[in-house]
Amino acid sequence: MSKSSEEGKPERLLWIDIETTGLDPEHDTVLEAELRVTSMDAKRVMDSRHVVFGVGDDTIMPMTEEVVAMHTANGLLHDAFGRASDFHHQVTVLCVFAEIQLGRWTLHPAGSNPKFDLAFLERFMPEQIKSFHHRMLDLDSLRMAFEAAGLDLPDQTPTDHRTHTCLDRDIKQYRTMLQMLGNLQTSGKQPKEKTNRKRIDHAIANIRKEGLC
Repeated sequence: MSKSSEEGKPERLLWIDIETTGLDPEHDTVLEAELRVTSMDAKRVMDSRHVVFGVGDDTIMPMTEEVVAMHTANGLLHDAFGRASDFHHQVTVLCVFAEIQLGRWTLHPAGSNPKFDLAFLERFMPEQIKSFHHRMLDLDSLRMAFEAAGLDLPDQTPTDHRTHTCLDRDIKQYRTMLQMLGNLQTSGKQPKEKTNRKRIDHAIANIRKEGLC
């Protein structure tokens, strides 16, 4: 049974990842974006949408050599170059997808630092982003908590900086984290009957020690 929000719609995670020409949402450009809707435990994928935004020479010129090399090696610039005329169509694809999902679910943004992704996407889908729930699932925060607790982080394999591999890693890691937390909770519990039996045995041992029986 899925949990329902105050609005009465079931809650879902909206996993978000983008690839960009840089880190500044005011000046840099989105090259690739993916939205993926899952159950709150991420075991079920409901729907997803992936787009590559077209770029031209004017987009590539301001990029650093490091970013150009990275997105050349992973094939993203090859996929994006020369498709600049598709930009508005791809924006529409994302906006329509978000609207449909918002009509079905209460969406909690999720991913590695989703605020970064939302800051870029807000430029061309602000109304949809305003409708996302304010509570987010930040995998980076969870990773910091696991490290602080001395727990070995699972699935730390580097990605190729394409959205599908980044989201695949994040979702796989999140599922493993939930399993690890569940195991910790289970290992820290004892059946109630066993706990009561220990207390009774301890009380009897104290009574015998005092010579009362």
